[in-house]
Amino acid sequence: MEVLAFENTPTAFAGGQERSLFEVLQFVAGAGGRVSLCYQQPGELLEAYGQFVREAFCIRSRQLARPWAPFLLDLARLAVKSFSARWDVLYANQYFDTPMVAALGLLARIPVVCHLRIECPPYLSRQYRWGLMHCARLIAISHDTKATYVAAGIPEEKIQVIYNGIDVAAFSPRERASGAGVQQPLCVKFFGRVSPDKGVETLIEACALLDAQGRQVQLHVIGNVRDASGKVAYLEDLKRLAGRFLDHGIFFKPHCADIREELAGADLVVVPSIWREAFGRVLIEAMASGIPVVASHTGGIPEVLSPRFQDHLVPRGDAAALAAAIARLVNWRQEHPELGRQSREWVISRFSHLDRWREVFSVLQNTARSAGRNG
Repeated sequence: MEVLAFENTPTAFAGGQERSLFEVLQFVAGAGGRVSLCYQQPGELLEAYGQFVREAFCIRSRQLARPWAPFLLDLARLAVKSFSARWDVLYANQYFDTPMVAALGLLARIPVVCHLRIECPPYLSRQYRWGLMHCARLIAISHDTKATYVAAGIPEEKIQVIYNGIDVAAFSPRERASGAGVQQPLCVKFFGRVSPDKGVETLIEACALLDAQGRQVQLHVIGNVRDASGKVAYLEDLKRLAGRFLDHGIFFKPHCADIREELAGADLVVVPSIWREAFGRVLIEAMASGIPVVASHTGGIPEVLSPRFQDHLVPRGDAAALAAAIARLVNWRQEHPELGRQSREWVISRFSHLDRWREVFSVLQNTARSAGRNG
């Protein structure tokens, strides 16, 4: 099976969907598939991709917009290349790719599969709707994500739900180092894009509430900070919100591609998203490392934690409820030492990358075969 995959930027510094694509394609190549990669912006993962992709090449545009020439020229170039490459299936990593991928699929008569990694926007423009409707199969990373596209008019029968997975063996539990006879504060960590929709303000407010109650809490915010207004630096807004808690209890750190070392120093990971989070990959990375999680009840997050850990869910944007949930886990290592093991076992049973990526491989292969391609 010859697969041409599409990506914006092959990098581990953007988010979970870029890392997931890398892992999926690595699995496809290991299972006997032959993979090529088409990207728009170069990234540091290109070198790693070079170990298993047949070819990687750059295009200038994935969406149809003025000026039209870059899109049309890239489309023509890919269509010509398809005759010699003999791709069996085109694989888009997000719905933003579908205008180019669907157009190429129609010209070259190659079926298209698209991964739906974020919720459907409130307004789905004509070119994205057209692109999605011309995909043979769609893969949603949660039932909630699927529901948003079905509500927008995308046929339900096109969409298959396949949860994200991780290599659980790569995330091993480690004991947090502690000084003899010294009680350390609870180390709470946030990973991800630092922006209003990720609920960082709510998390800071919750930790400040705990601090005011005399709870020993230390918050690490790990991720790239986005400017929310274009005029006032968002980081400065967060620091003002933190107030005196900033002096001793909160630390801002840049995004890291490999979070395992940071997880080793955590007692608790919190995902306080305000927006409709499609899945929340960091949840399963933390739990596989034996770290309990607390998260907002929004989007696909409840599917990751329920039913076993549904009491770790809180209403989004509710700082008091989030503070109460964190407080219940302040002494989990002493009061509930089995929680770390149970968290890891939960991920092993439901989110093993081998199971999940095998399902994606099957979708790609079956789509190619049903279209009469080699597969």
